Amino acid sequence: MTNTRIAVLSADENVLAFFDNQVPGAMKYSDTCLHTYLQGSIYTVEIETTTEHEDSQYLVEGNKVAFVYKNKDYMCNIVSVERDETEITVTGWGLALELTNETRGAYTSDGAMTFVQYKNAFDPEGVLTIGINEVSDKSISNEWTGDQTILARLYSIATLFSAELEFITELNDDYNLKQITLNVYREHDDSHQGMGENREDEILRFGTTIETIRKTSDITDLYTAIRPTGTDGLTISGVNHKVY
Repeated sequence: MTNTRIAVLSADENVLAFFDNQVPGAMKYSDTCLHTYLQGSIYTVEIETTTEHEDSQYLVEGNKVAFVYKNKDYMCNIVSVERDETEITVTGWGLALELTNETRGAYTSDGAMTFVQYKNAFDPEGVLTIGINEVSDKSISNEWTGDQTILARLYSIATLFSAELEFITELNDDYNLKQITLNVYREHDDSHQGMGENREDEILRFGTTIETIRKTSDITDLYTAIRPTGTDGLTISGVNHKVY
């Protein structure tokens, strides 16, 4: 993303400034890292820059960044900013992750409902616009008994319909948001591709098409033993028994 022009917008999507490494006098970034995740094509971005440019004042939580990269539109809410005397690191979450900010409670369908009917029930404000819908011929009854974020509820509906979801950001020419399109694909099987493309024609080679491979291991949640405790502090070791 070295030469990608990045707009910085206010919370109500007015353009405040630009990152542009090719325009003299514009705010520059030293590094960017765009993460796109398989589930839903959700994305996050990290941008590193310096404090020397006056436009760095707009890099605050709640503002947004928007850009076009490889013919795809992206808009992120700035959720965290690390700043010292000379450097700033900005972290932004794609707009679909806003759907984790609200929850939906228990719900019982009024008979069999389509995917669009469920989507409208949990997104009455119309934040999402349905685009491709490969499960439009299905109607299913269901019940949810607990609370879920809107995003989690949408993934739950997708599981119900054996579907895969893709969130697509669309920008206007002035970098503000046009719409977020939700594409619904039939789950991948022998008859359906699902989200993404079949790229059996492409061979990935380390050092050329793959720059690095990173593996993260974590044992912070590892449990090596379970000690059940019963009524009045009864434990397994305190039980006398014989096995024949």
